[in-house]
Amino acid sequence: MADAVLDTIYDHPDAPQQPTDVRFEMELIDLFNQVTRLLVSLPDNELIVPHLIKRGYLPTTPVNPLVAISLQTLEFYKVLRQQKPSFSIEAFTKVLCDLYGHPYCSRWCRLFTVTFETFVSITRAVDRHVQTALGRDSAHWHVLNMCPACTYELEGEPNLRYCIEISMDGNDSQKRMKDQGVSGDVRELESNYWIPTTEVDMWARPDDSDPDDDTVADMHHNPPPMDEPTADNRVKECVKNWKVAQSDGRKKVMGIFDESGWFACACQHGIVLWVVDMICSGELAKYPLSIVNRMLKIFGDHLAIGYDIGCTFKTTIKNSPLGSRFEESGSRCLVNAYHRYAHNFHCQTQNQPNNIESVGLKDFETMERFFSGSNPAAGLLRHATKFCRCLYPKMYLKQADADKYLRLRDMLLGNYKQVHQIINEEGQKLKEVLLDEGITTKDLDQWQVDQRDYFDSNLGKETQENIH
Repeated sequence: MADAVLDTIYDHPDAPQQPTDVRFEMELIDLFNQVTRLLVSLPDNELIVPHLIKRGYLPTTPVNPLVAISLQTLEFYKVLRQQKPSFSIEAFTKVLCDLYGHPYCSRWCRLFTVTFETFVSITRAVDRHVQTALGRDSAHWHVLNMCPACTYELEGEPNLRYCIEISMDGNDSQKRMKDQGVSGDVRELESNYWIPTTEVDMWARPDDSDPDDDTVADMHHNPPPMDEPTADNRVKECVKNWKVAQSDGRKKVMGIFDESGWFACACQHGIVLWVVDMICSGELAKYPLSIVNRMLKIFGDHLAIGYDIGCTFKTTIKNSPLGSRFEESGSRCLVNAYHRYAHNFHCQTQNQPNNIESVGLKDFETMERFFSGSNPAAGLLRHATKFCRCLYPKMYLKQADADKYLRLRDMLLGNYKQVHQIINEEGQKLKEVLLDEGITTKDLDQWQVDQRDYFDSNLGKETQENIH
């Protein structure tokens, strides 16, 4: 069928037909001309499905079809669904019924659903042929080439402290009810975006508790002594504000869901790299660990990873099999700019982007913007089959990445102008203030260090004479 689609693209669908033995009529659904009947003249040496595809139509069933849908109509809805993921097939078939001038027909909705899934599978097969011909079918071609600003290096380009800056986060909107469509639909979707569940489970804890947070897991019932304000105790203060930072044993979800959401990561320019399904659980440590493992294998050293619980997650990495590799790579975790306000100030002095040299002006809130676009489609996936729950989000991911790729030039240009404005305008104001106060930028850097050291000290346990 993929070959037939390629023939349709490059050959005229209304080419003269060969002598035929079979003639019959089919019901036709076509958005563009609202024709109701299709006359078919089937040559005795052709099968019905390839024959109809070459004419620009896709039958609703492969054997003895009675209804056909034009490829233009299917392609139109595909583009529409990619740009507006909340626009359901039911809504689209209602539009078709209105154009044809008859009441809504639920039969059309069922037929269009099955045919559209077949059409998307065919276009995916065509895309694989194209990618293979272009030499883009290697295992990790997608992540190594989707964002040239992140992964391409120029000759003589200076080394950066952090080569790639990545944001990651979980989202529980993309839930799917358990046991929906299990019988009958056994299709599996292969995607460059999804990390297989078997690979993710390799990073699961041997039990329900996180060894990093053994004391944290029961901290609300048995608070640990806080007399000594160590780094661990300050991390526990952050943990109090974040459910996702609790031990894995506390991250439970309602038993009615199979996939309880997804965990995703993207580069600083918003292009999604990998997605992991969260299966019957909350945001367990194995999900971000599996992504960090991929980052280290494919991107190598010097990664800056933004995560809303980056302060505790770096301890999780340290105590995992990735600990030594992550430390040797010169990578680090940090807390997203907006989420930092739910962390204590000691954590902010250590982990917020504005306090980390060489990170730049990024806020690392990329995933929040991505989820705001994907969340509207969540309701359509709640009762979908496992295959469809991957199929439709993948369509959105591919389109969203393509849109961001097209806007990449404007984004880089805007950032470049912003940097020049900051240097030329605000930088000049800073020089004037430094001159008036008789200080230098070295003094500012030292004050930043002093502030960090102060909050690292015995803060809150000062002697009475030192309290003003």
